[in-house]
Amino acid sequence: MLRAIEEEMICPISGFNIRTEAEWNFVDKIGRCRVDYSLIGEQTLRLKLEGQIQLLSISPLVRHHMSVLERTGLRQRTYTLLLDLARAETPLRHSRQPLAEALAPLVKRMELVLVYGQNASMAALLNLVGSLGPIWGDRLLTVASYEEAIRHLLTFRQGLEIQSGSMTRFDGLSTTFVQGRIAQLQTFLSQ
Repeated sequence: MLRAIEEEMICPISGFNIRTEAEWNFVDKIGRCRVDYSLIGEQTLRLKLEGQIQLLSISPLVRHHMSVLERTGLRQRTYTLLLDLARAETPLRHSRQPLAEALAPLVKRMELVLVYGQNASMAALLNLVGSLGPIWGDRLLTVASYEEAIRHLLTFRQGLEIQSGSMTRFDGLSTTFVQGRIAQLQTFLSQ
């Protein structure tokens, strides 16, 4: 499956790179905005926004990514999305609703959306959550660290209860979860 993806995607997408057999990503640079879009295995999709978000560029960028998912058949599955604002250079408060609307098509098939931010980005993250909530509903969670994101990813399929608002509780790691999957997520999310 991953080889088929490589053959289909390596030509039309700049910055495409196969890191391991279980992970691929590509990077688009538009103005001062860098979008790093990654798939881990077959379940976790990560969209990382870095730099100044330019609204005129986000919508066509998402449409481009959606076309890639459709061509490779990946859109037919359900994924977890980790939206990482940790390295955003400028606040997103002026672009909350347009950004949320632009990203909405990308996450229609997502079963869980994790939003991550730290330090200076937390204000932008909280503002963004306010506008994403009505669109993504109770699938949206905010996390304060990669470690917390890992815990959410590992426990979601074991009946994780999503509370109203943007936070959740979890009851520990499932003993039936594949340990190799844990190590894979920890390695990727720590980068």
